[in-house]
Parts: sequence; C-alpha cells; structure tokens
Amino acid sequence: MNSRDAIGWTNGITRFWISPSEAGRHHHHRTGDVGFHHYAFELQSRAEVDELQAFVRDELKAAIVDPAGEYYDDYYAVFFLDPDGLKLEGMKYGELTAKAGRGA
Repeated sequence: MNSRDAIGWTNGITRFWISPSEAGRHHHHRTGDVGFHHYAFELQSRAEVDELQAFVRDELKAAIVDPAGEYYDDYYAVFFLDPDGLKLEGMKYGELTAKAGRGA
C-alpha cells in the first residue's frame, strides 16, 4: 500500500487511516461482530454534514443508514456504510449552542 491508496486523519495525537484491504483478505463487516460498531468524524458545521450526505449518496452511491438530522440535543449527524459495511458517521456537536452564546 502507498499513500495514494489511503486517506487519513489526525488530531496531532491519534491517527486514523482508511485503505483497501490486501488482495484475498477482504472481510465484510457485520453489525454485532466483535470490533468497531461505527466510527464518527466531527465536521466543522451542520452544512458540512449535509454536504457529506449529498456526496456519499450522489457521488459514492453508498448506503445512507440514518439521514442527516438531529439525533441528540444539538447533535447533527449522518450515518452511512463504507464498502465493507462498516458504519461511518459525519457529525457536528454544539453549533446551535455556540451560535446562541454569540447572540447569532
């Protein structure tokens, strides 16, 4: 694998990489299996959550498990499946609270 085959994220302490599996080693994720339930990425705004949903649905043609919406108080998210069936989430927490605090 080289860096062109993967995408990664870091917060300066932790790194998370997504890459294709090795040939012949593909395993489709099943909900309830031991391991990850899902992985969430915090985005910059609710608008970015909506943009992610449109990209996942329209460009990637990936399955949207739970559409963009308010799942908890001031917690806006979209849930979708990667090609192996792992549930991924794009979310934004606290945007409305922050705007209310600024008087916006």
